[in-house]
Formats: sequence, structure tokens, C-alpha cells
Amino acid sequence: MFSLGRAVIISGSPESVVLSADLSCDGQIFLYNMPILGICYGMQLMNRHLGGKVSQGQLREDGQFSISLDTSCELFKELTEKQDVLLTHGDSVTINDVANQLETVARSGNLVAAVAHKSKPFYGVQFHPETDLTTNGKKMLKNFLFNIANIQPSFTLTKRLDCCLHNIKEAVGDNRVLVLVSGGVDSTLCAALMYKALDTDQILPLHVDTGFMRKNESKQVKESLKLIGMDLKVINAQVAFMNGQTVVVGRDGQEYMTKPLKAATYSEHKRNIIGDTFIKVVTEEVPELMEIDGNILLVQGTLRPDLIESASSMASSHANMIKTHHNDTKLVRYMRDQ
Repeated sequence: MFSLGRAVIISGSPESVVLSADLSCDGQIFLYNMPILGICYGMQLMNRHLGGKVSQGQLREDGQFSISLDTSCELFKELTEKQDVLLTHGDSVTINDVANQLETVARSGNLVAAVAHKSKPFYGVQFHPETDLTTNGKKMLKNFLFNIANIQPSFTLTKRLDCCLHNIKEAVGDNRVLVLVSGGVDSTLCAALMYKALDTDQILPLHVDTGFMRKNESKQVKESLKLIGMDLKVINAQVAFMNGQTVVVGRDGQEYMTKPLKAATYSEHKRNIIGDTFIKVVTEEVPELMEIDGNILLVQGTLRPDLIESASSMASSHANMIKTHHNDTKLVRYMRDQ
């Protein structure tokens, strides 16, 4: 079952290991010798599966902290004893609660910051090595992947591009795509990939000037994409956005209409108005889209972190909403589902 993988990384989560019995993993992975790295929630989950304990809300740590490492640990090879890391947790593992099969290899005061299995290639870190606030996090990940798991760094940008173009062709087939280009790096790159992967007559590239663009930005976006041969349609919708409104759900659970965007002061309302107005403008200003035979697929250059912060089911079924992104509002999701 697990022989197909070279290593496992159990990621972090905003949930509590103590309270979320359903958000677990298959305990059989700990029966094998395949390298495992548990991050934050993942470390706590590993410790609990192996017989240790996790304490709820003993001391919350949020931010960059200096921790002490055991530099003889393979995960911390070629690092100094003191390291700055990002800690974001409420539940904790104390020194006395570490599973018998594990040993403490890093500490943050009296709390465990990292563990290592005594005989298997299992490691857990309470901090987040994937973030910039963990100064040498990339080095730790390299140690795990290349030294502990013996994985070769053979993946290149060329392979990434080829894989991406193949996936686009497979997903789109003979359908046409409506590519929404905001002017940012993500959506512009997405449009360029569509142009490279598909036939020109399959692509309907659209840019909406919301009135919030930088000076001459819409013109620059159109000219930039023209350099690769793409004819970008630009819609001037500044008035529509300034007067845009939408329906939101209040704290009482009731729906109500927001103020126009030009009068709105609540950031969450502004993001919802912008996202919903964008979709309204697209459907109202481009009626010919409704007359095209065959399916039209919606293409967005939306980053996964945006979807996670918006608690989109496309990214995770367990994410808690931090804020709504304008490219992932209720109306945007509805159009995407269609």
C-alpha cells in the first residue's frame, strides 16, 4: 500500500489533535520504515499515534521564536544550535508527554519543538519549516527529502511546464475557455499558458477595468499579451464597480444588501462586492458568450493559498475562512460550478 511513495509529509492544520478525532491519518504508515515528517499538527498526530500525549491550550505560541536544536539529529544537519522558527499552535507536547519511541530533538522553553524516532526515519517539528520566518526551513526540508528520504532533485521547470500544458489540454479537450485576466502575475501567466496549450479559437481572453487599476495598467496588460499573439478584450466597468452592491450574510445569519462599493467601509463587504460585480459585468457585457455552441470553461489564475484563506472546498474540506478573496466569492463559485 505504501511502497509506491518515497516519503510522507503530514501537514499542519488549524484543528486540534485533542478535539478532532476525525481529522487523523492511517496509523499503518507508522508500521513501515518509510521516512515521515510531521509538521505542527502532523508532529502532534505522530506523537499521539505512537503513544504520547498532547496538551490542550497550555501555552499558545504565535510568531517567530528562537529554539534550541540537537544538531546531531539528521534533520538539523549543518545547522547551528539556535534557530529562529515560526510557531503557531495552541496545543502542545511537553517533555514528559513525548512517546517512548520518540526523543526530543528541539525545544522552545519547556515545550517540545521537534522529535525524532529512536530507530525509524520519523521526524516531527512543531514549527513551520515551509515559511520564510523559519530562517533555515528550506535547509531542514532538503535534509529530509535528499538526505533522509534519498530523493533525487530531478524535477525541473521544463518538466513543470510540460506537465502543466499536458494537464490543460486534457482538462479542456475541444471546449472553449473564458480566461479572466485581472492584470496580475497569476492570471496573466495563466492566460499565456492557455495560449501556449490550446488553439487560438478555443480561447476567450477577457480583462475588466474595475477603476482600481494602476495608471495605464489595462493598456499595458493588453499590449503585453498582444506580444504573444493574444487579442485581449477589455471592458471598461469603472462605474459599475463604484456603484456595485451584493448580498452578504450577517452575523445573525440573515441575508442583506451591502452599501454601494463607493460607500462601503467593511473590507469583507468590499471583497465580496468586487468579486460578484466582476462576474455580473462578464455575464452582462459579453452576451455573445451565451450564444456559443458547446461548453465554455471558466479559467482563473487563482493561487491555492487564496482558496485556502477563503475556505474553498476546492482546496480543503477542513479550512477555516480567514477572509473572502474577490476571486472566490459565492457568485464566483456558482459560475465556476456551472
